[in-house]
Amino acid sequence: FSLETESRFRLISRWKTLFIDMVFEILDDLQHRDGKTIIMVEQNAKKGLEFADIGYVLVSGQLAIAGSGDELLSNPKVGELFLGG
Repeated sequence: FSLETESRFRLISRWKTLFIDMVFEILDDLQHRDGKTIIMVEQNAKKGLEFADIGYVLVSGQLAIAGSGDELLSNPKVGELFLGG
């Protein structure tokens, strides 16, 4: 029974990853091919910032840091804020 549950969890995790990647591919097409502006609120900060031209980090609803996605990904303060440090 435990093995079956583990197997189902892996399958769900794999589908979730594929689905998330598919959504980001569609958003990338909309942005770059069709010239659309995308406004996104994303729980997966790394994935969202990899996609973002501009990112905003909010803490308790207040702007804490803003910058390009690359700048925010490399800024250790973002991790501290995101983790409540």
